[in-house]
Amino acid sequence: MLIARKGDLIVCPNGHVGGHVLRDISQGETLEPRGDFSLTDAASHTKEGHCCPQCPEKITRYRDGTYQVLTAQGWIGLLVKV
Repeated sequence: MLIARKGDLIVCPNGHVGGHVLRDISQGETLEPRGDFSLTDAASHTKEGHCCPQCPEKITRYRDGTYQVLTAQGWIGLLVKV
């Protein structure tokens, strides 16, 4: 099942655009930056992920080298369980 298409926008809960998906992504895939998604240069990074470039809302979640990203369809990607 495809849950994100190449070019889909990464958005914060307030609707600000923070980046885009670089390839088609299916349910349950692990995501890595630069190959799977791209963020705007202004997105700030914390140890838990990235914040929106325009507000403090999360647009990515990070754990053990993999990410989830927030699209208009919701969170996509599989976070690795510790």
